[in-house]
Amino acid sequence: MNSKTALRSLSDAEKSLAKSTEEFKKSLKANERRIKELETELRKEGRESSETSLLQKRLAEELEDEREQHQKDLAERDFTIDQTRKKYQGAYSLDDIFLKGPEVHSFIAELAQLSEGNVVQA
Repeated sequence: MNSKTALRSLSDAEKSLAKSTEEFKKSLKANERRIKELETELRKEGRESSETSLLQKRLAEELEDEREQHQKDLAERDFTIDQTRKKYQGAYSLDDIFLKGPEVHSFIAELAQLSEGNVVQA
């Protein structure tokens, strides 16, 4: 191999190396940008995930509060029904019903209509 050929080969190798180096630098910069974009996206998704978790926790707490309030409302309703039942059951004994006749029977009919949700008109 003569020196001209060797120099040409060396020059071609240097050009190829420079071109490869330039392509590598471009690829490296593009990859660094992509990594930064992905890191930013990951942080954003992490915040959104955290916010979603907090929202989910708040909703679960609100649901539990609603459930407890509903149970209290049901207990209060049942208590009121029992008190009303006791009040009217104690108001008239069987003797009163048989002795007072139509007056008590109309009262009982009125209570029955009220318990069925019918409005009684006098």
